[in-house]
Order: sequence, then structure tokens, then C-alpha cells
Amino acid sequence: LLCFLSIQSLIITLSTIPEFNVSFHAKTFFTRKRVLLPGLLALCTGYLLSGILSPAYPDMAVKNLLFAALQCAAVFVPYYLVSGGVRWSQNRKDYFCWTGFGMGCLLLGELIWIYMTGDITEFGVIQRNRIFTGWGMHNNLGGMLAMMIPFAFYLASRYHKGWIGTVAGSAFLIGVFMSCSRSSILVGCGAYVVCIAVMLWKATNKKGNTVALIIVLVSVALSILLFRHQLAKLFWGLISMGTDPSYRDVTWSAGLAQFAKYPVFGGSFYAIDFTPWDFSTVDAFSGFFPPRWHNTVIQLLACTGVVGLLGYGFHRIQTVVLLLKNITREKAFIGCSLLVLLGASLFDCHFYNIGPVLFYSIGLAFAEKCGKSTED
Repeated sequence: LLCFLSIQSLIITLSTIPEFNVSFHAKTFFTRKRVLLPGLLALCTGYLLSGILSPAYPDMAVKNLLFAALQCAAVFVPYYLVSGGVRWSQNRKDYFCWTGFGMGCLLLGELIWIYMTGDITEFGVIQRNRIFTGWGMHNNLGGMLAMMIPFAFYLASRYHKGWIGTVAGSAFLIGVFMSCSRSSILVGCGAYVVCIAVMLWKATNKKGNTVALIIVLVSVALSILLFRHQLAKLFWGLISMGTDPSYRDVTWSAGLAQFAKYPVFGGSFYAIDFTPWDFSTVDAFSGFFPPRWHNTVIQLLACTGVVGLLGYGFHRIQTVVLLLKNITREKAFIGCSLLVLLGASLFDCHFYNIGPVLFYSIGLAFAEKCGKSTED
């Protein structure tokens, strides 16, 4: 719900703040060039054809189509509205980066509040299943926060007082560790290293950022050294898991088995012979949102078959070409954020959660348009 409201607030803000001009004149809105449109339509086609040849499809057709339509709306509608409804030549190119930075601060604040008010420890050890909000569990929170790390470092590279962004980006990464989401920690650390390298290369104030980074890293290292025993006990639940796949290997094997039975259009979004782990205990939620396969590629194969995978592949090729062509600072950091989402989605189901994909869709619109200063 928080993610949905955040995206909704962003769209409303785009149409109300003087610094961001929105134009919904029918002629320009519907005729404006949208480079990623073919790939998105191909992906949505794969979603809507999900499971159409499976024997169980007639019994779940309505529900499956509704869920597929929701996935299509999440990935298609924000991109279409924002790419066509904004006067790009009259607006700040870094608006989305500032939005991502603000969202990161919001998520970090929410995580701190959970630690302050929630009963998340037992015998001094964090119980990560108790880290949750009204809109998601620890993996959702960690994944979204990891996506915001690049935006902090965008500010660090762009502005003279960018050291604030360096400190904030480091705080975001600490927050990702606090979420106890292993996949988010993995991709968050990768994004952090890449963003530091880009920031030190492109920063307006390299000296200030370097000093801030050294202070942060030394402070964290000293804290770990001085409180290593307490921290080891506190995070023992996470440490003891190591590389345990947490049943994902079984889930992935079952997903591939479903694909083998229904290779063309998949078996539908609702599993047939095997039910993946469902994090929700709310029957009304689980009755509509099916358990997912914790890997984007396997999700596509199991649910949409070769048709869906080809549609996704076409969309992915278009996004890669877009992000690598005529790279700008804004596009680079937006691309890094979206890459965090895609990387984490190889271990979790972020790409089929509505909130992250709404953010992803708007990010694509900004990545495509923010460098075109002459386009209305």
C-alpha cells in the first residue's frame, strides 16, 4: 500500500508542482514517441495469454486474466502516462532521482520505526519474520530500499554538497542489512560498490565525497570491530542461514517442471501441481495473489511459457539499448536502480509485486525522456 501511495503521490505531484509541467493534450499525448512501447506490449501479450492451453485453465480463466491484467497495468500504464503526459523540455531532468532519494529516506525511517517499536528480537537475536509493514515483509522492504541507493549517490555526484548523498547512500545500505533480506543485501552491496566508483569518477566535489566516504567506512569498521560479539548475536539468525536457498531450489525445480508440461503458454499464474511458499496469511490476499516462483525467468517459464519469455526478452533488449545509448548521469543512476530490482528478482518475486513495478515503469519513462531536452 505504501508503494502504491508513493507512486500515486508522484503522479499527482507531477501535475501540481510548478517545477514539473504535465500536458495531457490529446494530440501530443497519444502521438508522442514511446521507444519502449513495442516491448511492453509484447510482455503484456505474454501475460494475458498465460496458461491458455493448460487443462486447468477453464476453471481459473477469469481469475488468471484479472491477475495478468493487473500485472500489465502495473508495468504499462505508468510508463504510458508519464512518457506522454509530461513537458520534458520544461522540467528538471533529475526529478525522479530526487523522488527516489526521498523514498529511500521514507523507507529507512519506516525500518528504524519497526526496530524501535516492534518486538523483533528473541533472546537477543533478530527474528526477521517479524520485520514487516502493512505493505510487505522484510524482503520487500529490503529490496525497495536497495533500489534507492543509486539515487543517493546521484546527488553525491551531481551537487557540490554531495557528501550528504554519500552518507545517505551508506545509511540506505545499512538499512538493507537491517532488513535481513539476503538477496537485497547481495544486490545492494553490488550497487553500492558501483555507485561509489561512478561517484568518485564523476563527482562535482570529489574531495568532500572522498572524505565523507572514508569517515563512513572507518566508522562502520570500528563499530563492527568494537561490537562484533553483540552484532554477531543480534544477526545470528541471518548469519546461520549462510547460503541456504530456503526451499527456493525445490520451488525452481517445480517451476521448470511446470514449464516442461506447458511449454508454449505456461500453466497460468496459479500453480497446478506444486504450490510455492506463500508469505501471506491473509486468505483474501492469497486467494487472488498467487504464490510466486522467486525468480523472474522461472516465473515467466512456469506461468507464461516460451511466449511470455520471448515477450520479456524483447522488452529487456529494448531497455538495455535505451540505457546504453546516449548515457547521461540521470539515466545511468536510474538504470542502476532498475538493475537492482532485476537482480533481486532472480531470488525473490519483486518483479511481480505491484509497488516495485510501478516504480520501475515510471523509471523507464524518465530514463527514456529525461535526456531529450528539446521534446515537449
